[in-house]
Amino acid sequence: MFKYKLSCKNFIKHYFFPRQSVSAFTLVELLIVVGILAVLSTTAVVFLNPLGQLQQARDSNRLTGLESVRQTLSLLNLGNSPPSFGSSNVIYVSLPDDTSPNCASWNLPAPPTGWSYACQNEANFKKVNGSGWLPIDLTSTTFSTTSAVLPTDPQNNTTNYYYYVYDSTTGAYELGAVLEADKNQTLAINDGGDNPGFWELGSRLSLYPTTGSLAVNNESNQPVSNESSLLAYAQAALTGQVAYFIGTNQITGSNDFFWNDSTKKLTVAGTIESTGFKLTTTPTAGYVLTSDTSGVGTWQAAAGGSQWITSGSNIYFNTGNVGIGTTGPGTKLDILGGLTSETDGSQRIRLRGYSAGLEIVDKDNVENFYIAIDDDDSNNLKIGPGYGPGQGLGTYLTIKSSGVAGAGNVGIGTTGPSYKLDVSGQINTSGGLC
Repeated sequence: MFKYKLSCKNFIKHYFFPRQSVSAFTLVELLIVVGILAVLSTTAVVFLNPLGQLQQARDSNRLTGLESVRQTLSLLNLGNSPPSFGSSNVIYVSLPDDTSPNCASWNLPAPPTGWSYACQNEANFKKVNGSGWLPIDLTSTTFSTTSAVLPTDPQNNTTNYYYYVYDSTTGAYELGAVLEADKNQTLAINDGGDNPGFWELGSRLSLYPTTGSLAVNNESNQPVSNESSLLAYAQAALTGQVAYFIGTNQITGSNDFFWNDSTKKLTVAGTIESTGFKLTTTPTAGYVLTSDTSGVGTWQAAAGGSQWITSGSNIYFNTGNVGIGTTGPGTKLDILGGLTSETDGSQRIRLRGYSAGLEIVDKDNVENFYIAIDDDDSNNLKIGPGYGPGQGLGTYLTIKSSGVAGAGNVGIGTTGPSYKLDVSGQINTSGGLC
């Protein structure tokens, strides 16, 4: 049998100081441990998120508090004699103000024209009897609230407060608050209201005014009453569509009106009707609007531009000569060929009209002669001084027209020649008659 003799010294060494293996951590092992600790600490902060937890807790109070107010107001509306729900065009807020009933002590956004804020003092703003921030006596009916004080925002400052607006014409109202937690922003966006910056509830969620409000609806009659909802509506439409009114308070968009912001061009599919037009690119008096092959219009000098000047119903030409049938007129009016062509090939100048003729006047517009057909005397041709037939002036030469007795007869000093040559007065000749 094996025996082992254990001395006192060996006993103490064996049981109190056992043999240990001495070793140390490597650098790689230390780095791994440090990495694991960093991941664990980050995960703990993300999941715990103390700030987010506080925001979520405050949002829960807001959701619960305003919902309780909404339910109370709904019950009050069912009563036989509901209390006053407030005044129109007033934004009632849950902020106390001991110096101004219009909340002037708070740096709130300026209300639109015709609107105002309403605040109660510190002593009353939480009261439920109508003297609090909510202007409704919640104790006046059998449906009164069991709460002793009105709910207020957990922070109740310039950024976070409760509001209440009322329309006395329709009896509609709206409550709202700003939600802090990121996860609750979808509640504000999808609450059915027109302002994604607030969580809205009530009987009509478009009462809260916004500075610069458009106060219009889209083609589906959904409210587009502020910048945020208008932006959301525009993003839902095709980028570049131009909005236009289809009613007194409705807008829509169409590809028929399209704005290309990169090229700064407006495309219109259809006819443009305008009472005026102005193209400011290189304008010059007397130029005409022409286009290139792409349809781009510019002002250009008219090809073969006219030298005639228009004044009312008159046109005139003061310099140079006028040629008809010739490119080199030598006089003020130079006619090559006739103004009418006959079937036999002859060309002539034709003057047609009542007592049509030709008047010749001196440069001083004093002396004149005429050659004209006298419609008042059997259409005879007359030549003489004066202003033409029918003016009471004497006739020096008359040639009787065809179709009358003595056609072709020539009269001098008489308007009714009876012979081929009929002279009224003396004849003076030199050299004889034959």
